[in-house]
Amino acid sequence: WWALRPHLDQAWWWIPASLGSALSPLISIVAQWALLQRHIERAYWWPLLAFLLRYASQFYLNVVGAQFVTLIPLWLLSGAISGWLLVILLRQPLRPADGTEIDQKIKALEKQPKSRGDG
Repeated sequence: WWALRPHLDQAWWWIPASLGSALSPLISIVAQWALLQRHIERAYWWPLLAFLLRYASQFYLNVVGAQFVTLIPLWLLSGAISGWLLVILLRQPLRPADGTEIDQKIKALEKQPKSRGDG
């Protein structure tokens, strides 16, 4: 018991850190899927960056043996990126069913009668 006590005293931050790391891939995959479904052309790599920041901080904690306090800025940045991505997702209008504006212009050009140059 006494040998485990120092580790149990610090368990209050290991539990949320482990849970956040475990859920990070799922959050990243869901965000990527939402971006693809909504056809947002920009900022598609932000979930990947948030995912990499989360795992870089976990690697830093486990392998390098850093203090937990030094990881707070990385985790805050990762959370901020995820939150910013969510704002982007919620503010973007859904793509129309008949395609983008460029697709509509191409369809309109295809419907026009072809004129021959009878010079």
